[in-house]
Amino acid sequence: MEKDFSIVVDGYKCIGCGRCVENCPKEVFGWFGPSKNPSTRRYRPENCIGCMTCVKNCPVSAIMVQKI
Repeated sequence: MEKDFSIVVDGYKCIGCGRCVENCPKEVFGWFGPSKNPSTRRYRPENCIGCMTCVKNCPVSAIMVQKI
């Protein structure tokens, strides 16, 4: 089944706090290597179930789940 939403991360707003990584139940978010720098952030949008946990926990509103 194809998803009717897409996850969008604003790289300019992200501060690298890691709350998305800590709270996502599907491990959508993670880091490349040991650094928690926003430039080393990665995410797997295909794992997203649209639960909005990342959106609710992002202190700078850098994550959005948009309807396609």
